[in-house]
Amino acid sequence: MRIRSAKEYDTLRNKPEPENTRRTLPKLHLSENQTKVISDKYLRDAATPEAWLDGVVHNVALAELLQHPDAEKWGVFDGINHAALPNPSAGHKASRTLLFHEGLAESHQRDDNFAKLVKNLETAYTTHPEARKLVDTWSIRYYESIARWDFLPNSPTLMNAGRELQQLSACYVLPVPDSMEGITKSLAAQSLIQKSGGGTGFSFSRLRAKGDVVKKTQGVASGAISFMQIFDKMTDVVKQGGTRRGANMGILHYTHPEIREFISMKSQSSTMENFNVSVSIDERFMKAVLADAEYDLVNPRTKEVAGKARAKEIFDMMVEYSWKSGDPGFV
Repeated sequence: MRIRSAKEYDTLRNKPEPENTRRTLPKLHLSENQTKVISDKYLRDAATPEAWLDGVVHNVALAELLQHPDAEKWGVFDGINHAALPNPSAGHKASRTLLFHEGLAESHQRDDNFAKLVKNLETAYTTHPEARKLVDTWSIRYYESIARWDFLPNSPTLMNAGRELQQLSACYVLPVPDSMEGITKSLAAQSLIQKSGGGTGFSFSRLRAKGDVVKKTQGVASGAISFMQIFDKMTDVVKQGGTRRGANMGILHYTHPEIREFISMKSQSSTMENFNVSVSIDERFMKAVLADAEYDLVNPRTKEVAGKARAKEIFDMMVEYSWKSGDPGFV
């Protein structure tokens, strides 16, 4: 998050204030369908659509205080676990990146840290006139852009901004290491994210292929796709924020030994219903397609060649099954 320079804030402060304030809200002109969707999904405890949107924009505009040169003087970071890193690429001394929750491993610790930060922001807003002016200025600009339908934030922001959940991000990318410990950590993170309204994306390319050895148990691996099914089932039993069911993005690299099964799996009824899937490709693959050449399938654990595939055959499979079922795509 970039910290604006004092000069930039002087420019903002000298701009004329909007005629409206947060308390005099332009009326939203809603169609019957828009009114129904807002009432069903977003309104909750707000008395009117205008009051709901006012809460959203105020909550988002509080983030402007984090970028202000006087943020520390206003007590924004008092008692907050965070680190500030210089950002030399931005080209001016006032630039830095803020990292929150550094060293906090448990989700309840991060929740407490974030709740304290929001409280500090609200305190700064209510006790420092310049902070209040800044937040109100951006709130009304944000409100008016949404009221004109020039801009809309994502669904989690509309659902959660200004409320206890405070889950404003829609999408998260989670690593899936080739170990039971790593896989279960990703499952735990997925469940917490989807419980609070976020979607999750994974690359399963690191997981060893079906039939590969598992040294600790002297057994054989069940494969990347079998673990994908566990992530899919987790989404079945976790309802996103009580408002919408979860969604996932799954990726497998074209060199993975299970690539054929991955491409065709969603053609089967009721398979991976909570996943969109894509094949990870690169320029080398596309050149092999054009040349109708073979390429190596690689064991993710040993990095050794595990087989061969003809690039054009794999590409044609992707096209065929994408036409049949809508998946896979490619990235």
